[in-house]
Amino acid sequence: MIKLFRNFRRNLLNEGKTSKYFKYAVGEIVLVVIGILIAIQANNWEIAKKAQKEKEFALHKLIANLNQDISTLEYGIEQGKTYISALDSCLIILKSPNAYTKDHFARLFANMNYTLNFDYNQITFNEISNSGKLKLIKKEDLTDSLFQYYDPGNYKPVEDAINFHTRDNVRSYTMGYDYLFFYHDVDRNLASDFNIETKTLADYSSDVRIINSIRFKILLFTFMTDRYEEMVTKATYLINLINEEIKTH
Repeated sequence: MIKLFRNFRRNLLNEGKTSKYFKYAVGEIVLVVIGILIAIQANNWEIAKKAQKEKEFALHKLIANLNQDISTLEYGIEQGKTYISALDSCLIILKSPNAYTKDHFARLFANMNYTLNFDYNQITFNEISNSGKLKLIKKEDLTDSLFQYYDPGNYKPVEDAINFHTRDNVRSYTMGYDYLFFYHDVDRNLASDFNIETKTLADYSSDVRIINSIRFKILLFTFMTDRYEEMVTKATYLINLINEEIKTH
């Protein structure tokens, strides 16, 4: 084809048809430019199509991560409610210490040592952020909601408060307050081996630091379960936004 065009131009020059030659040359240039633009457009379309597929794949993975978060958070909520119920029972026992046994109280009081911890499954979110795929998201409210959801300030301060209270208040005090029974002590009263006089329920019920520690732990667990429930709501909302984004392409 190129050889045919070249021969045609040569014939025009040989015949002295200069004006026709230039018109033909201009037309040929226009055709070449149009061809190049079409090729560029086709290439851009392929790139955009590939980017769209990659974005949709990443968004589906993000939904899977969020569903895993929801499952973890819902488990944490149930655990938190279990701890709250046990510690609330501790307060009921300490209001009437003569009506209960210390063993019953000790089993419930062990929940004072428990904490709640959650970590985002944010592998896909980090990949999207680092690869620049966030720019491909059309819904601006989705991008904003993603950053709001993956902000550790949503729950970490309360988790840190629980960990601090458990480590520096509860354990540091109870370790020196009474002889504690652990799992391997079930069949033996090791306190007698050391001539240690253990505390009674009446002692626990009259110790303001014990009472306040239980009350504060209940408060922290309540705050934590509330935060987890808010995050479940946010994750569910995000999943709906992501599904809408996938549908719009």
